[in-house]
Amino acid sequence: MILTRTQTAVLNFLIHCRATGQPPPTIRELCSFFGWSSPNAAARHLAALQRKRCIDIEPGKSRAIKIRATLPVMGTIT
Repeated sequence: MILTRTQTAVLNFLIHCRATGQPPPTIRELCSFFGWSSPNAAARHLAALQRKRCIDIEPGKSRAIKIRATLPVMGTIT
């Protein structure tokens, strides 16, 4: 699975929200965070992540994004 730089940023933002106990962002919150003026931009990036099997989106719900991707861990744990 190859992600674009923006898709990687969106996925990292979703992972950060989850790790800090926040609910998944809405489309408008993604637009605000990334500085996009069109909700379509956020929807298209989310759709691409869903096609690439990184996330699952439950239709009809604004915060129903589940992360499926497992990311490799680099470095050492001490």
